Amino acid sequence: MSDVSVASVIETVMPDDGKRESLWVWLLISAMLLLGALGIWLRQEVVPERTHVSLNPVQSQQLMALSIAREEILFLAEKPWPAPESLEQLGLDLFASSASQDWHQPGDDCYQWISRQHDGDFLLRISDGVIFYHPGEAGLLSSCTPDEHWTLMEN
Repeated sequence: MSDVSVASVIETVMPDDGKRESLWVWLLISAMLLLGALGIWLRQEVVPERTHVSLNPVQSQQLMALSIAREEILFLAEKPWPAPESLEQLGLDLFASSASQDWHQPGDDCYQWISRQHDGDFLLRISDGVIFYHPGEAGLLSSCTPDEHWTLMEN
């Protein structure tokens, strides 16, 4: 009989318990989260600060009256929007000239509230319901698009 020497070879077999796959999954999830955070950080834009307008109680009341007047104008009148004098005749007392205010219609779609005490003017645009405010004396506007000195009011 021949002597056959059998060398013993020991092979290590890793258990198939999913540890390696779990590691790759967690690495991929972490990489996606990091890329997402990097993308958000790179796409951020600087938002300009909104100017805060402090209105006195009379001006706050005027702002509220203008927002209500827009709804009444839409209900009572049709395009082309009537002159402020005609709105007064339709029953909108807000458009009556008084010692404290006057009205100007710079365009077909807007009305400018002019304060005679120079404590601020308002501009009401009917089509989009936007109200602008200008502190102090603004002068008569020539169009429904105010310049950069007017502040958009969120009502």
